[in-house]
Amino acid sequence: MVKVFGESASTIKGKLILAYLHKLSKPPRPVPKDCVVCIANVAEPQLPLYEYKSQENCELRYRTFLLMGFRQVGKTALLDAVANCLDNVSFTDPWRWKVANENNIEQKFLKVANENNVEQKFLRMRMKRSQAKISYYYIEDKRELKNEAE
Repeated sequence: MVKVFGESASTIKGKLILAYLHKLSKPPRPVPKDCVVCIANVAEPQLPLYEYKSQENCELRYRTFLLMGFRQVGKTALLDAVANCLDNVSFTDPWRWKVANENNIEQKFLKVANENNVEQKFLRMRMKRSQAKISYYYIEDKRELKNEAE
């Protein structure tokens, strides 16, 4: 890694670079307990996704922003990125948060369809309509913000 800076790990400058990089890196956080594992429909392997528990806390002040767009343009991917950023999830962590768990939507409709003997065509139409709704999520900012006065 020190070779990127044109140094050897045995030199004083190389040791200082390694010490600085070690100071910047932090050990990975453990996998969250008691969280639902989400299954993403992707072709290549990825890190495990866990459902972000979105709960309102009356003691916190929240910011509101509106996110709109066509289907499959990355709205939930942006929400996932925001949640991971605000929760201080590092690139060294072996997992990521998933805010909107689409698996729950599909499982809910399959259960209702099986109970009521609904055809698959009608089920797919209802699932598409359910995705065209307004959802809200509470995401807490857990970043370690440095004092701006310093």
